[in-house]
This record gives sequence, structure tokens and C-alpha cells, in this order.
Amino acid sequence: MFHSKHKIMKSTWFIGIDVSKATLDVALCHQDSPNQFSHQQFANTAAGFKQLLTWLGQPR
Repeated sequence: MFHSKHKIMKSTWFIGIDVSKATLDVALCHQDSPNQFSHQQFANTAAGFKQLLTWLGQPR
């Protein structure tokens, strides 16, 4: 049996994405602070989608 001293912390995030022909408007908030959110706008292109994925991968 494998024992670990590390605890896995789980948290819930909510994301909303408004998709238009030109842009992706993204809002992100944590379950513990629903009145505080981050917003970012990306081009609705392959490059913009890649930037979105990079932005979502950043620590918060």
C-alpha cells in the first residue's frame, strides 16, 4: 500500500465564456468568492484559444 504525506486539495472554479464571431469573453470565479472574478478577452482564433488555455493554467 502506498502512503503519502501530501494532501490533495480540491477546489471548485466556475467559468463563463461568451463566444462571438471576433472574441471570447471569459469570466472565472472561485466558489468561495462568487462576487470576485477575473475577466479576460481573447480573439476567437486558434491563437486566441491557445492564449485562453495558457491564462487558465496560471496559478490563482
